[in-house]
Amino acid sequence: MYFVLILFLIIFSVSAFAQDKINYSGAVWDRNGHGNHRAVVEVTDSSDYNKVRIIWRRRDPFPENINIVLEDSKGNEIKDYYEIEKNRIYCDLIFNPTAGSGLYYIYYMPFIPVSAYEKENEYFNERNKWGFYNIGPTKVKDNLYRDYPKAKHIAIQYRETPDTPGRNSFYPMEIVASADEVRELTKAHPDNILVFPEDREHPIKMFDFLPYRWIEQGPSLFGAFTGAPNEYLVFQLGIYALKSNINNIKAQISDFISEGETIFKDRFTCFNLEGINHEGNYFTKRVDIEKKKVQPLWFGLDIPRDAKGEYKGTITLTSENTDPVTVNLIINVQGGIKEDKGYDDMFTLARLNWLNSDIGFDDIVLPPYTPVEVKENKINILDREITLSDTGLPKSLISRGFEILANPIKFNINSNINSPIKTKSFNITDQGQSFVDYNAKYTDAGFSVTTDTTVECEGVVTVSLKLKAIETVSAEDIFLEIPIKKEIAQYMIGYGHQGGFRKTDIRWKWNINKIDYRFWTGNTNAGIHLDLRDNIDTWDMYYNYNYGNPKSWDNEGLGGADVIDKGDYVLIKAYSGERDFKKGEEIEFNFRLHITPFHKIDPKHWSYTSSYSGKIESANYYHQHHADVGYEYINYPFYNLDKLNDKFKKTNEKLSAINKNYKGVELYYTLRELTTYCPELFAFESLNYEIYENGNNLKGSQKEVLLNLHGGKEAWVREHMSIEPHTEWRSNLNNGELDPAISTLGCSRLSNFYIKGLEYILDNLPIHGIYIDSLKYSRTTMKRLAKTLYKKRGVAHINMHTYNFFDHFDAKCSPLSNYMEHLPYVTYLWLGEEANYDRKPDHWLVELSGIPFGLTSEELLFGNTLNQYRGMIFAMGSKEYPNAADLWKFWEDYKIDETEMIGYWDNCPIKTDCEDVYCTCYKKEKECLVAVASWSDKDENITLNIDFDKLGIDKNKATITIPPIQGYQEAGSFEIFDKITIPKEGGYLMVIK
Repeated sequence: MYFVLILFLIIFSVSAFAQDKINYSGAVWDRNGHGNHRAVVEVTDSSDYNKVRIIWRRRDPFPENINIVLEDSKGNEIKDYYEIEKNRIYCDLIFNPTAGSGLYYIYYMPFIPVSAYEKENEYFNERNKWGFYNIGPTKVKDNLYRDYPKAKHIAIQYRETPDTPGRNSFYPMEIVASADEVRELTKAHPDNILVFPEDREHPIKMFDFLPYRWIEQGPSLFGAFTGAPNEYLVFQLGIYALKSNINNIKAQISDFISEGETIFKDRFTCFNLEGINHEGNYFTKRVDIEKKKVQPLWFGLDIPRDAKGEYKGTITLTSENTDPVTVNLIINVQGGIKEDKGYDDMFTLARLNWLNSDIGFDDIVLPPYTPVEVKENKINILDREITLSDTGLPKSLISRGFEILANPIKFNINSNINSPIKTKSFNITDQGQSFVDYNAKYTDAGFSVTTDTTVECEGVVTVSLKLKAIETVSAEDIFLEIPIKKEIAQYMIGYGHQGGFRKTDIRWKWNINKIDYRFWTGNTNAGIHLDLRDNIDTWDMYYNYNYGNPKSWDNEGLGGADVIDKGDYVLIKAYSGERDFKKGEEIEFNFRLHITPFHKIDPKHWSYTSSYSGKIESANYYHQHHADVGYEYINYPFYNLDKLNDKFKKTNEKLSAINKNYKGVELYYTLRELTTYCPELFAFESLNYEIYENGNNLKGSQKEVLLNLHGGKEAWVREHMSIEPHTEWRSNLNNGELDPAISTLGCSRLSNFYIKGLEYILDNLPIHGIYIDSLKYSRTTMKRLAKTLYKKRGVAHINMHTYNFFDHFDAKCSPLSNYMEHLPYVTYLWLGEEANYDRKPDHWLVELSGIPFGLTSEELLFGNTLNQYRGMIFAMGSKEYPNAADLWKFWEDYKIDETEMIGYWDNCPIKTDCEDVYCTCYKKEKECLVAVASWSDKDENITLNIDFDKLGIDKNKATITIPPIQGYQEAGSFEIFDKITIPKEGGYLMVIK
């Protein structure tokens, strides 16, 4: 039956669009004003207007609304033409061949490209206004065109791109079948499920149309695929819902047999229907297929190492509303053993196996953390002690010897049922080196309450409270109370406020347009960060549009949080408001506490000097950014591993010879967006917004933010993708092309791919660590990432950079609060992009320095002037200082990494008599380096007030010298009690001994 159908459709196609075979090929031309696609027409009779039918078989949504650009072979534009008919399949055209006989080119998707950093969209926003051209029709009379000579349509060409041949091509998987061809297919096939087996070389790219290739080949219930022993083989079944929707499609895979040998079915998976999520848990997915839509099902087979020969088996497709369809498959296993499972050839798509990787879930404790020590309800971790009450909530939190809590944390239920708390049980349910789990059960105010609490070695306490109404209950309010000692609650971040001194009486409400629902308060020795959460682990970089506000805490706008001064303590009250419960009704409240600082500041931070592409050869780290030679494509360094490996080896050899302190390469590698040059692009697309962010979900200020940052969808994305993703970033490549990256969802299996990819990078590239440019994944993924680095390199060196969301977007979120859950595994921060360095010291301390959390940071120059004098108050350097190398050299010569930093915030033994001039002391034995910096808008004459006893220096013999540092200060000296002039916004580094 399939043979008859194919023959009929081929005959029909020829009769409908009779012409010689069209050649599909690549060619080189300037895309500016032309776009990526053209038809080639040959004119042999130029005596009059020519008519031609161009069979372009287009997939773009409104081809009739896109004007063409017609040129002769020398590039001269011809405006004297008339479109008789233009539709998705063909265009009937009359034109004046002004250059005589020869070739003419019809550019049928023209656009004007923009650079990566411009804000405009490449096309107009409205999808029916793609073209920029508005060429009027010729004045040729309609009734004369029938007698014109016929030109010949000989080719469809795509614009060839350097390094990635075929990238712009529509052939063969995006050459669209006509509606008539599909109708004939419908008549000839009685079933609802049509199956089109495809190998990995032909990724299915269209979900709304059938490719003409499938009309020619026809559907089939048989497929054969070839792989090697130990290879991870991937293949596809294209499913077309011919006559009605297909509801909840399933794939039942048999064992595959070959002469008594078996490949068991558990070695197969269908990525579209099942997998391992980013938390390490198995899951299944429901997939529905709309009528007249295509759904690719991507399968993976982990071929046994000892397999060989021809294996036969079946995949049976079932659904809720269709009869089962069985596809018979042959897997030919031949050739040599693939030691790397095929990962070394990215175009085999074997790396799709990484989507289900469980790497990094082991229970190990990374330095500087120590294993948790548990004695009943008391947990000791690095520099902190946590004690839980019998309700599972902390009643004592001690950091560096300082008690944070004024009273125990309480979860309160105010209801119409006045019954006291009755505790039923409180037990340890699980324990490892890095964590301990507790479970508490009790009754309160008409509810049974179950509290699950996890305390982790980094100082993270995660709490889930499940409430079940014992009877009908009216709750006036359900709220969390965290009372913090006032001497601890010195600074704050969150609830709509930037970092700095704590504000009083904050009244905050949920707003889906903002990500200000996290709050930290504390000082440099002790602090607490509250993250109100939902019952699923989500981490959305910008807003909650993908998930919504937590229903329990938000309670349809009734919930919020207050931060209130209460005499000798500060109360954080997170409330949910009134609600009624029926008997048996359940609700879940989740929150996480981060007890800060996570660890002591690493004295090695002074050596974390980095330079882009080795521009400063004295830097201790070579930063390899994307969109650079060898690493062209963002977050996908796998394209040119051999080239990168050679580059990094030479770099390491060269810089090690120049700089004895050189450590190695830091590779830009994050999870926020992914290049469209990724070979797995269309397989990821088939997962229906599991990997890519749904551009249709962008609303309000979120849409405005992303469009302002990165413009709209780039031309290539519009031309080749069936879903509606959002372009997150665009890079100008060295070959003149553009890399439009797609916004990704980090709390997905892409996290697994990302971490397994890091392991592969570490196995194949001589890199020391990574550089993260913002991120969109959870704390779990961050831990897995750090563990992978540690196992491969003996150190988890992670730099993290982020933007100042608060000042420039309506999100009103401070980066450190936003990324608090990730900070325990960050080595060094890069926080200054679009920072305002003119703000007060308390802002620097909390918002920019990282010091309250056990980290240090870098100043970055983006739209604001750096201030290296103020930076030294907070141990902040910058690769962007003009004199960066000279300052680094001074640090090294002075052995600043052997000093004890005592900041102005920490009872510094050196102060000034001017409220706008601050000091930080870097203390050695009987000597110290003093950083002095001014926040004054005028020159200040100051006196240093020095506690010589605390410094261990004899004041009668003490001297103050100013060491010479190129671009920072000239050499000089002062008497101990001299007045010192500090230039406005300036400062000094002084040595007192």
